[in-house]
Formats: sequence, C-alpha cells, structure tokens
Amino acid sequence: MSHLTRWLLLLVCACACAGPLFAADETVDARIAPLDAQSLLLDATRAGERIVAVGEFGHILLSDDNGLNWRQARHVPTRTTLTSVTFASPERGWAVGHGGQILHTADGGEQWTVQTGEMNGVDSLFSVWFENDAHGIAVGPYGYALATEDGGKTWEQFYVADGEDGERHLNHVFAAADGRLYIAAEIGGVFMSDDRGVTWTLVQTPYEGSLWGGTVRRDGSVIVVGMVGHALLSTDRGEHWTELATGTDQSLTDVDELDDGRVVLVGLGGAVSTGNPQLEFKAGIRPDRQFATSVLHVGDKLLLFTQSGVHTQPLK
Repeated sequence: MSHLTRWLLLLVCACACAGPLFAADETVDARIAPLDAQSLLLDATRAGERIVAVGEFGHILLSDDNGLNWRQARHVPTRTTLTSVTFASPERGWAVGHGGQILHTADGGEQWTVQTGEMNGVDSLFSVWFENDAHGIAVGPYGYALATEDGGKTWEQFYVADGEDGERHLNHVFAAADGRLYIAAEIGGVFMSDDRGVTWTLVQTPYEGSLWGGTVRRDGSVIVVGMVGHALLSTDRGEHWTELATGTDQSLTDVDELDDGRVVLVGLGGAVSTGNPQLEFKAGIRPDRQFATSVLHVGDKLLLFTQSGVHTQPLK
C-alpha cells in the first residue's frame, strides 16, 4: 500500500458499477483509533474555519486550529474507506467512498449519517461535489456517476457519455466560479458541463494517461494533474490544453493555488512541486518519500494528507 496513490488503491479495490443502489439498513461505526491522525487519508477540505479529512476505516478527522491538532468525528456509521469529502456550507457536508456509500453531516462534521450505499456493496465513488445544500454530484470508476437535487435524500445515476467514452474512470469532479463543471478522467479526458451536470462534453488533452485531480484558479484558468508528472493548463475554460513543465516524473494527485497565486502540486514518492504565479515550477522530494493524496495551504505552511496521516511543510 505504501507505494500506491489513492487512485491506484481505489482502482484495485473497485468493481464495475453495474448494479442498483443499495439501501443502508445496517451500519457499523468507524473505529475509534488513538493513532487515526497517522493513518491513510485520501482527501481533505475546509468547512468554514474547520478542516475535515477522510480516509481508511471510515476515519473522519477534524481540526479547528489550522491543522495543529486533530480529533475523530463523534459518530461515523461506516468502516469503509472514504475517498472524498466536500462541504456546501460550514455545517453541511458529504463524504463518499467504497461500497458506493455517501455520508452526510449537518453539524460541521461531528456526526454523520449514511444516505445511500452499503459497506459490502460493489459500487465505489472517487469524488463528490456540491453546488449548494441541494444539488450535488458524485463520480467513480467505469463512468459511474450520481446526482441529487434534494441534498442527497435521493440519488439518480446518470451518464457523462455514450459508448467507450462513457466507461472512463471519473476521478475528480470540481467547479469554476462561473458554474462550469469539470471531471478529470482517465485516458487524458476532461468532461465539462455548462448546465449543472445535465449534459457533458468530452475534451481530449494532449496527454493520454489518467488525470487524477484538478482545480480552477482565481484567474479562471484550469489545471489538471495526473500520472508521471503530467500537469495541463487551460486558459479558455477547458477548450484547449497545454503541458506544464512540473519538474518531476512522479505521478501527481492534487493541486492547490496559494493566496499569492503560486501553485503547489503533490503526489507519489514525496513529490512536491511549487510554481510561481507564471507556473514556472521547482520540484522537490520530501525526505520521507510518502505519497500525498491531498494538499491544503494554511498560513505559511502546507498540510499534506498522506499514507501515514497529516504532515506539515513550511512554505518558502
């Protein structure tokens, strides 16, 4: 496991998503683990001033002091691996993971309920995004995608494309301030939607490998990252893409824009590449060489979410 990124881990564990949604009749609470902050974490986000991270065994960690201290959520009714987390407001959030499970919180991450899926289900989900308290999208392998218009009380499966294009792994869904939605997918594909996810257009980037993450910068440009150090930039809302010189050949899992316009890329083998606002990157390798699955910046430091929990790295 120590040599896998989150997507490799998930793709090994995931099965084809061909069955119906499962009712969540039986739940088992996440283990209370004294060393939970040192376990595998796969995603993190902000919920107002709080930071929320998710990972294996249903672990959901909370920090109210910018990552200095962490504690487990009080109630998490699953022990499945959780892969992604998002918040529409400081109180209301969603997490997804193996078994097609979708969890919801209405109190900032302290207590969670299962909306759909089951611990031993065949479905998996890789990423979740919510526009507001009602409208959200969750995506996973083999084109598996769900949408809700009622805050997750009900979920409906949809398809981003027909034929083989519709069977691509959907790795990360994210949005721009102008409302355009993006899904970073495999085979160098980026799906885009301008109608809240009702219809999608596939754009092929110059790279033909898997894309694992992405973000939209404050200037509206889009960056997606993927295998073997590949990062691509679009300055026209995803219509055309150019390669960035990241300075690393390590596979990249996440990207974050800092307050001053710099961009940080993280990934396999301890890779951390930092680019200036003009996206000229200087690559580095952390001494522990542990892979990071997610990155957030807090003040003058980075929070790296890794195979062994949360690590901090000063910003230079």
